[in-house]
Amino acid sequence: MNANRASFAAVIALLLTFISSPGLPARADSTETCVEQAKELRLDHWLCLGSELFDTDSGEGLGGGESPIQTSAPILRADDYNTWCESAPACTRLINGYISETKFNAVIGSGYSIVGTFDLVLRTSLNGRQAKISTTLINDGTSSLAFMDLVLNCSHVGNIFGCGIHPIGSGFNAVVPGGRLTIAPLYGNVLTQSGTYYYSFTGRVGADFNFPVTVASAATAPFACVAATQICKFY
Repeated sequence: MNANRASFAAVIALLLTFISSPGLPARADSTETCVEQAKELRLDHWLCLGSELFDTDSGEGLGGGESPIQTSAPILRADDYNTWCESAPACTRLINGYISETKFNAVIGSGYSIVGTFDLVLRTSLNGRQAKISTTLINDGTSSLAFMDLVLNCSHVGNIFGCGIHPIGSGFNAVVPGGRLTIAPLYGNVLTQSGTYYYSFTGRVGADFNFPVTVASAATAPFACVAATQICKFY
């Protein structure tokens, strides 16, 4: 019990740029493989984000991360987030040249036990030189989850200063099993420089009032702003 009440590592300073490749085979067992790896390593507290394993006590990424699979799955209805990309660790789909969605299937655990599962969906809509990011979190497990300290970070590839750090949602967001948290869209900064950009999600999640684990490195698809006078687009 004392171990469950120990302080967890600070936010993992790891941001990934995801480059999607069409035609990749579905890796339906990648998240399962990640969970088995966590158990084999006898980690006290861990997170599988897509197929990537994190030791949440040390904040260390232990590998296994792969770029989200690019899919051409149509949107069957206004909201298919809880059915699209359920058999793969992570997916991204291009709605058009200005809208993209990326989904991560995540598992949090303690020792040999899974204590929570959830989906994270990031929808990016480009409007000129500005991005609007919509964030949805879906509780797929049987335990209530609490999402805290949620942030979207804007990154400009090759620029260490980035392009904005934006807290989203309230400080504490409880989601019952089968429920979801839909956060008001974030309107990012106007991007005045040319280059490649993406947004990444960080935060903390806890199950049944255990101390939360850190979630990091969940990134949108990259998009390009070719010149200061042109609009941004997905490639």
